[in-house]
Amino acid sequence: MTPTVAARSGLALVLTLAGLLDLLAVSSPAAQAAAACSLLLGAFALALVHRRNRLPARRLGQLTAACALLSLTGTLALRLTAPATPTGTWGLFETTSLLVLLGVLARRAAGRTEAWCLLLAALAVVSAPQRLPGPDAVTFSLLVALAAAFVVAVGLLRRADDHRAADALRQVVADERRDIARDLHDDIAHHVTGMIVTAQAAAYAPNPDSSAQQAAFRAIERAGIDALQAMRGLVGVLREPAGGYSLTRDQPASAALWPADLTEIVDRFSSTSGLTATLSITGPPVTGAQRHATRRVVQEALTNTARHATDATRVAVHIEHEPSQLHIRVTDDGQVSARTGHTAPGRTGGYGLLGVHERAVALGGSAAAGPRAAGGWQVQVTLPKPAPADPSRQA
Repeated sequence: MTPTVAARSGLALVLTLAGLLDLLAVSSPAAQAAAACSLLLGAFALALVHRRNRLPARRLGQLTAACALLSLTGTLALRLTAPATPTGTWGLFETTSLLVLLGVLARRAAGRTEAWCLLLAALAVVSAPQRLPGPDAVTFSLLVALAAAFVVAVGLLRRADDHRAADALRQVVADERRDIARDLHDDIAHHVTGMIVTAQAAAYAPNPDSSAQQAAFRAIERAGIDALQAMRGLVGVLREPAGGYSLTRDQPASAALWPADLTEIVDRFSSTSGLTATLSITGPPVTGAQRHATRRVVQEALTNTARHATDATRVAVHIEHEPSQLHIRVTDDGQVSARTGHTAPGRTGGYGLLGVHERAVALGGSAAAGPRAAGGWQVQVTLPKPAPADPSRQA
């Protein structure tokens, strides 16, 4: 049982016991009506907790404040009409539910309005024991105040963890965008350099109308079109605030030839991890940004398998071509039940698959990871192929 499941189970048990105590302690018709209202208010608070991720922080704060006002109204009414001896509890289920809602709001609060709502809810929780007659009400209020302080502290700590996780995600996206920009910059530099060299060679052709010179001009055109496409991709990446990469920072691309670079990655993974890894490629060689992306996808998918699929024995890398798309698929035979880190990489410190998704989207493609119907896990990325140069456009 995971800590999250254990915590939820414990909370459910506490709420159940609190509700039973509220019902069993009732000893008069008036107390029955008060207990029913208290249980309904507690149920509404739990409903807000259940929908916490679907409600904006401000809306959640407003509804929490409404619960607090109803609770304070009930406390005041019962305090003014309380008999000399207790006829029930003060509303244990209601108080427990409001404590849970208090922690949720402390985690979600994002402004001054939510802070005031949080303070009002804390006041309602601490005041609830005052519905009981006698001096014990003060003692119970102090105990509830301690519980409220603890719940708010836990909520604030979880909020700080959420902020750190969000910062880490933003950093991963920014780093991936810088890597993509470097790769695209290398492609642009390659195409432009080829254009310059071809143009210089064509300038020394003995016959200006020769077929060799015409072919050189067509090569310049094709290289220019490729460079323009790469530049558009680069501008699209750097247009996002997470970019900020400077084109003066060059990072030379790998000199390995396709598919030797992928073969090296797969062989190295197989030798270091002890898993049987295979590579299958159908279609022509991949170049440019698609080649860089393919290497990154394979690297991250294999790393993901080695890190999370400890029971896997085989990994298969498939690269398939279609007329307009490139499909990259990495599968393994690991058990899905042991691989919770795949579905939420941010919770386990792994952001590799997030980087793969960012790179695929930046190139106009898509990425997905999840269990296979036949068993095991799969990472699949689809990338569009660059549009070929228009043969009708000749110099």
